[in-house]
Amino acid sequence: MRMHQEDLVDDMVDAKLNPIVAFLDHQLCRNHAARLARRHGENFIRRVLFALSEIPNFPPAQLTWNAMHTDVPLYCFFRIKREPVFRILDLRNSKDGVVVKVEHGSTKKAAAIREQIRLKENSDSDWEVTGRTRQS
Repeated sequence: MRMHQEDLVDDMVDAKLNPIVAFLDHQLCRNHAARLARRHGENFIRRVLFALSEIPNFPPAQLTWNAMHTDVPLYCFFRIKREPVFRILDLRNSKDGVVVKVEHGSTKKAAAIREQIRLKENSDSDWEVTGRTRQS
């Protein structure tokens, strides 16, 4: 918890120093989350984010670990213009499971990491990772 609190304090200090940039990023995150929620439903997005947070050595897990807490707004789990970046580029739902394309890491496109992650529902109705590939 201490690590998460320190990250929040760092974000607040950064927002105080750069209020315009913080406001624009806030709006971009809200729009991104609203678009995903309209297309797929908020509960579905939260389940996917939580499944991503349980992937070992997945850097954005520090942002999405409490995605199932409905009192936290959905847009809080995304970072569009501030490092570390985290956004969902594409989300496909099929009978075999879910394919999520994410981008995380740097704000520079060339340095950002793009991954395609396959999720499948297990017997407990939770999503589990069945495949993870890095894309260029």
